[in-house]
Amino acid sequence: MRKEKIKKRAFNSKILMLGIIINLLVIFFQKYEYEKIKSIQIKDAGIILTNKIKAKVEVLEDITEFLKGVSVARNGEVSQELFYKVSRFLYSLYQENEISGIFYLEGGKVKYAYPIEGNRGTLGIDILQKAERKDDALLAIRKKQAVLSGPYKLYQGNIGMIIRNPIFIQRDGKEEFIGFSALAIKFPNFMNSIDFNELKDYNYKISTYSNGEKKKITSKGIVSPNAKTFVTEILNNNWEITLDPINNNLGINTMLITGIGLFLLTLILSHLFYRYEERKKLLEEMELEKELLLVALENSQIVIFTYDDVNKKIHFRNKRSFLEEYNGKEEISSEMLEEKLIIEEGKEKLLKAFSQIRGGRKKVTCTVQKNSEKNGKIWEKITLLNPFVDKYGMEKIIGIVEEIKDYNEKELEKTIDKK
Repeated sequence: MRKEKIKKRAFNSKILMLGIIINLLVIFFQKYEYEKIKSIQIKDAGIILTNKIKAKVEVLEDITEFLKGVSVARNGEVSQELFYKVSRFLYSLYQENEISGIFYLEGGKVKYAYPIEGNRGTLGIDILQKAERKDDALLAIRKKQAVLSGPYKLYQGNIGMIIRNPIFIQRDGKEEFIGFSALAIKFPNFMNSIDFNELKDYNYKISTYSNGEKKKITSKGIVSPNAKTFVTEILNNNWEITLDPINNNLGINTMLITGIGLFLLTLILSHLFYRYEERKKLLEEMELEKELLLVALENSQIVIFTYDDVNKKIHFRNKRSFLEEYNGKEEISSEMLEEKLIIEEGKEKLLKAFSQIRGGRKKVTCTVQKNSEKNGKIWEKITLLNPFVDKYGMEKIIGIVEEIKDYNEKELEKTIDKK
């Protein structure tokens, strides 16, 4: 029954439940830390990217600011020659290929464009009369600061964005609007010029929206609905940057490996503790059984001896000492119990029984007649049990001698010999 029990439930339930609870707590803590670290990393990447975009736009805004300063310094009197000279200088400073043109507008009308090639078609266009340009132009005038428009299709034919910087001068003690300095940004050249190294481990989508209209700037991969989104204001536009880690399963895999490892460790510890408890119970049961057997033996007429097959000697044991030796508890010295084994009749049967035990029999019983000084001739039943190896490596045969009283000799011999 015990073996079946061990096979069916070989784990300590308390240790197992405690291990599972600890396992879940570790996984939840690991998930919390992973999400926390991931959130910080995404936030850092978003901040770095927004700062790069802002810095890029600010550099381009500085071009319009420089041209605006030239116009203000000359009280709005900017010749074509001066405009070309300034624009050529600005182009020489700014080597990137995302500028498609620099423009000077009187009022809302384009007066000069540089380079003229590719931008000739913009000359004379009045943006204050164009519905798709008017709102942002009026916003710049009203706020008296540069605004960013687009991306949309430019008059030059390509997709791009426009920075318009309103120009105000002092005239008759009043601030008067005289026009714009403007710059056209090429797409996708502008975004391609920004280092996206921080986003190599992310799918992303970058959009801009103003006046209630949202427009996608660029994207990579598929961005999940739960991805982290950052919104930052660049000039008059809100830029929305959505980042989604590509290797999002790495954290899940780590937690899964940790969970499986801790669960296996829990099973091992639970099984070891269960085995410890079972061994402890078994030892307690064996100790109890030993005590019960001792009580039974001490209240019976049974005599126990061992036969040393090497020295060919029979050693009688007192009952308690024999059990202690058999259980390997402590070293026991041989002690004679009663008189020596002197067999008057049945010696051949006993010798035959010894031979059968050495030949592999587990148990052999025979009857002998013994000459007792106290009781005279008595019949005894001798049972030999299969050999065992004691703690010293000696092979010994156990013999149990039991006095028989209530049968006559003939019936006794017939009964015993048949076994």
